[in-house]
Amino acid sequence: MNKYPTQPFQQNQQFQPYPPQQQQPNSKKRFNVIAMIGLGLILLSICLFMVSPQISIYAWIFGMTFSFAGLFIKPRWMAVIGTIISSIPLFFILLIVLIINNPGPPSAEQLQQSEELLDEEVVEIDSLALEPLEVDELISNDSTP
Repeated sequence: MNKYPTQPFQQNQQFQPYPPQQQQPNSKKRFNVIAMIGLGLILLSICLFMVSPQISIYAWIFGMTFSFAGLFIKPRWMAVIGTIISSIPLFFILLIVLIINNPGPPSAEQLQQSEELLDEEVVEIDSLALEPLEVDELISNDSTP
């Protein structure tokens, strides 16, 4: 067997010590780490709510923040899930605050007091109203040299 090649070496030919390998498509799946942390914190806050509400609230706030920040990085599916799950308690908190702070319909006394105040304001405005001046009075008051 001949150890040497039969064809002479050409200068434009590149030497490759290994045979060429086929390029495989990027098989690594990308993960949105920020969204993953946010979703994990939100799920942790749900699990910890009965044990320790304070820690649960902190985990929920941080999870909501991380999930919202993860919306700006692809892939977004974990961030969307985390944002939706974290917005559900926010909706209920807002609903409870609106129910507690709602004073209800006004009583008869409150309606009567507001009508009296409106009547007083109307009287004050009417007393401040000036009668329109005649054109002749305006001309006579004008000082001409």
